Amino acid sequence: MSLCTAWISEDARLADCGCPDGPQLIIQSAIEVASEILYRLSGQQWPGLCQETRRPCHVAKTCSCATHLCSCLSADLLVLPRDTVTAVDSMLIDGVAFTDYLLYPPNWLVRTDDENWPCCQDLAEATTVTGTWSVTYSYGREPPEGGRHAARILTSEIVKACVSDTTCALPPGAVNVTNRGVTYNVENQDGLVGIAQVDMWLNSVNPKGRTRKARMISPDDVRFIPSIPVGS
Repeated sequence: MSLCTAWISEDARLADCGCPDGPQLIIQSAIEVASEILYRLSGQQWPGLCQETRRPCHVAKTCSCATHLCSCLSADLLVLPRDTVTAVDSMLIDGVAFTDYLLYPPNWLVRTDDENWPCCQDLAEATTVTGTWSVTYSYGREPPEGGRHAARILTSEIVKACVSDTTCALPPGAVNVTNRGVTYNVENQDGLVGIAQVDMWLNSVNPKGRTRKARMISPDDVRFIPSIPVGS
């Protein structure tokens, strides 16, 4: 999973971490770079809030609409493919907004109108026509306050490097400024950035330096009922 949203926004709290005044583009780019660095070094646990649209379908042994890779789902239950769903933003059935459902953690949608989810759909058609359906939902995890604080500190140091502030705590040459923004070279092989407060937080949430959060997957897990992402 990629980072979806930056861990912090440009606000007054950046000043508390010593972030100097700098061009708007540099500050915003530094926020994005700091968020991406901490997301990866913390094991990709907090991507922020993401959103996607899916067109649910399920391959079965007997499938009357196999040409569309789609068949009947389990009665009134729909299991979304992400396991950190926070909200359903919209749903269309036959091109019409549909709201008769409840979301149960972590990713189950249950119809509340005593009907079943559609058996199949024509994936060649747009989601605005009869015979189709789609679900748009938000998922992901926001970083904890410790992570946001680390992002403010790292952002501040990146901006300092960009404006040649001599108090910058980052290694020389770690930050490059281009006409398209800011890039950061992570040279530390221990999965740290070289700033004590930031590294302390990273060690507390990812002590083994994993590149991503561990998962257990079973081929029988209902969370992995396939669906077609819009735009794929």
